[in-house]
Amino acid sequence: MAGAFGVRGQAKVVPLTEFAERFSVGTRVRIGDLQTAIEEVQVHSGKLILKFEGLDTPESVRELGGVTVYGLVPERPELEEGEYLVSDLIGLEALTPDGRSLGTVEEVLPFPAHDVLRIGELLVPAVKEFVLSVDLGGGRITIRLLEGMETEGP
Repeated sequence: MAGAFGVRGQAKVVPLTEFAERFSVGTRVRIGDLQTAIEEVQVHSGKLILKFEGLDTPESVRELGGVTVYGLVPERPELEEGEYLVSDLIGLEALTPDGRSLGTVEEVLPFPAHDVLRIGELLVPAVKEFVLSVDLGGGRITIRLLEGMETEGP
């Protein structure tokens, strides 16, 4: 959530999903520890404005500013082979093909051409040339690095 909008408890939201239909009236979501539903959806100046059940004041929205809004598991869209939700990838252990740990996927950054995985200081394009495999059950993602992608510490 990017912040409050108006006086009725509406929130500005920056979508990190390619599934715009996830932001529809009645969709159950989790915002931090709060589980609620979307009451209203509108677009204002190119920004998504949502009203959530139980958040009725700008102050209640401001308290949750910066928190990610997640669709609850029953709301997950059908995915094609090789497609993953951002929430699936966060927390996976990143390994090289030879088993060396690179760290944990901390964030998935949306860019116009493709998403980028942030693993500590390392940024890896989320494309098949670099992401060799994803094992959600095992909690691992295998990453092929090119020479020079990793930087040495000071």
